[in-house]
Amino acid sequence: MTKTTLLIHGRQKDSSVPPLPADILDGGTVTVTEFTLNRSRDAGDVLPVEAADDDVLELCLQGGQRVWMTVADYRQELIQGGTVDAEGKQSLEIAPALETRGATRGILKWVVVGLKLIGLDLPKQCAGLIAAKIDNKAQLGLFHCPLTGDAAQLIERAVPQTNEPLLVFIH
Repeated sequence: MTKTTLLIHGRQKDSSVPPLPADILDGGTVTVTEFTLNRSRDAGDVLPVEAADDDVLELCLQGGQRVWMTVADYRQELIQGGTVDAEGKQSLEIAPALETRGATRGILKWVVVGLKLIGLDLPKQCAGLIAAKIDNKAQLGLFHCPLTGDAAQLIERAVPQTNEPLLVFIH
């Protein structure tokens, strides 16, 4: 997973975000860090924050709108790149104002007043949930679909209780 240093013009908020229920995460962790952005680039020091490309940014815009995107999407869609230092580390500036070109209304300017960085390893969490469903044979079913009658029906069949692999022929 590629790591990027986010350069944030603002300060970190001292807030506690309630954690997600443990059964949703299946043992994983979520980190949520909130920031308040300064409106001008020269207002204060730049705060460097490490983030993975699949971490989620929640941009809080002036007017109450929120835009959710990954760090990689932010780099590609709004910044068009970022910078790479001599050691090969990527950095990405989180600007307090973003300009983008709309399809019908020309140039749009978003004023970013707040930012949340949400660290959640979604590929790992999804793979774990899918693997748990597949490995737990008690939750799977074996069904028969007879081709008689007017409407198709699924008839559940008993799954043999074994720790050995099952070979099922599908026709």
